[in-house]
This record gives sequence, structure tokens and C-alpha cells, in this order.
Amino acid sequence: SVVALRLLVALADRGIVPAPQVIYLDSAHEEGEVLLELQLAWAAVAPGGVLFGDDWILPPSTESEEGSGNMVQRDVLRFAEAHEAELDDTLGQNAHPTRTLGRARPGLFVSYLSFQWFMRKRPDI
Repeated sequence: SVVALRLLVALADRGIVPAPQVIYLDSAHEEGEVLLELQLAWAAVAPGGVLFGDDWILPPSTESEEGSGNMVQRDVLRFAEAHEAELDDTLGQNAHPTRTLGRARPGLFVSYLSFQWFMRKRPDI
């Protein structure tokens, strides 16, 4: 949640808890809210840490407007584009022998098996 991510950042900034190495997001699927969660989680995750989440591909909803698309995928792509210089593009190369990750764009990878998306913060950030 947004509140929990803000608390985590505050606690880590004060040295009360270490910055997490891994954060998993199960976002709200609302455009803009996904992007907000990504920004907060990125601020919280440690250098070299991994941020990942689900719902890269969602089944079509009968309640959504025609052509509205997948908000999770759209915001994750926007975030990855805006933070490309901070993303570790070697994640896919390191996972290549298992042949489970596809590269959606530099530094952003998607699992062929689970349709989860993955980004790793460069360790020197």
C-alpha cells in the first residue's frame, strides 16, 4: 500500500530498518496509482535491490472501457522509461540460462512463465 511504502521509506531513511532488497507490488490496477506505488517502492528498495510485481497481462474486463488497455503494464513501462539510467540491464543476461525472462525494454524484464515484471536498481545508485 502507499501508506506502508511511505512508512518503509521513512524508517529506512532514519536507519531504524534496513532498506529492503526485494519489494513485490500487487498494484491497484488504476492508472497513475500504479505509477505512484512504483515511485515509492523505488525510493525504498536498496541499491542492487529488485522491484517486481504481477498482472503484466490481465484478461479483458467487461467493466472497462473498450481499448483502455492494461494500466499496470502502461505505468510500469512509463516508469522504466523515466528511470532507465537507474535500471540494471544485466538482470536478463544473468537469468538467460533459465530462459524465463524476456526484455520488455532496457532494464525491464517479464517472466514468460508467470507474466510478472522485474526491475533491479543498479547497485551504484
